[in-house]
Amino acid sequence: LIEYLNERKSIRLAVDIPSGLMADQSLDSPCFKAQKTYTFQVPKLSFFLPQNHSFVGDFEILDIGLSDIAIENAKTSFYYLTSQNILSTFKERIKFSHKGTNGHALILAGSQRMTGAAVLTTKAALKAGAGLVTAYVPKSVVSILQNQCVEAMVWGEESNKVLTHFPDLKKYRCVAIGPGLGQHLYTQRMLKKLLLTCKKPLVLDADALNIIAQNKWQNLIPSGSILTPHPKELERLVGKAQNDYEQIKILRNFARAIQSVVLLKRAHTAIALPNGNLFFNSTGNPAMGTAGSGDVLTGILLGLLAQGYEAEQASLLGVYLHGMAGDKAAEQLGRLVAGDLVDYYESF
Repeated sequence: LIEYLNERKSIRLAVDIPSGLMADQSLDSPCFKAQKTYTFQVPKLSFFLPQNHSFVGDFEILDIGLSDIAIENAKTSFYYLTSQNILSTFKERIKFSHKGTNGHALILAGSQRMTGAAVLTTKAALKAGAGLVTAYVPKSVVSILQNQCVEAMVWGEESNKVLTHFPDLKKYRCVAIGPGLGQHLYTQRMLKKLLLTCKKPLVLDADALNIIAQNKWQNLIPSGSILTPHPKELERLVGKAQNDYEQIKILRNFARAIQSVVLLKRAHTAIALPNGNLFFNSTGNPAMGTAGSGDVLTGILLGLLAQGYEAEQASLLGVYLHGMAGDKAAEQLGRLVAGDLVDYYESF
């Protein structure tokens, strides 16, 4: 019957969950291919996994009057990140705050052929609220960054093409490394030294993650860090999963093992916390699937850390606001580029 219905050219709707789809395990039988699913009270785990999108389609949550107290007290490791459960983490700026109290952030990014990543990360960190941002980059990136981001302090190291060192970290509240970094041998040595010595909140992205995976330095990652891999970068870090359900299990185990937050960037970005809990984001859209979107997220996370947010708070709030900026940009522009996410970023 399911196979017959899937062949019809009718509009196909599912109620609660598409017939044949399991809530928390892989398919082993035919499944109804819904174009939209009207689900009861709460979404199901399977709705957030790429392999099931062709069966679930878009989903809408219907309130059928189940007890909010019972739902709140139910034991689970999985959560849906919405404005209702993120607002409590947001910190209003106090009247007498200033650039000093709002934190000084350091960005280690860029190389001769990948200058834009450093620009996007720096702009996003400032827009997210860091009081001061210093971008430490190779000489070849300095003039571009100064022209594109006049509010930032730009520090060019002696190397012209790639980063080989990092400055004294004492005056910085937090550090981000990876966007446009490249994987030069000297850059790898610099990253290892940073992992071994950094006592500040640390955001690891892009080539920083690739270098860690290449050298098997996962055990060097300081606890309390934030990692922002896309699916391929996660695979390099933890190995290939047989399916999306196993990937979620591996993601949670990895976050617990390194006692850090790990964000799996995709639709419904998955945020794995060190305690084993995992949040799926509710904001964002396909228009954000463009080069540089991840660099903007790194900057947003860094900007929140600079203001004193803990890694878990910064991750949940940053991912939600990043997606919200994408939704606003897509609504106004249709197609977008990563820089639009900075322009449309705003807090609650």
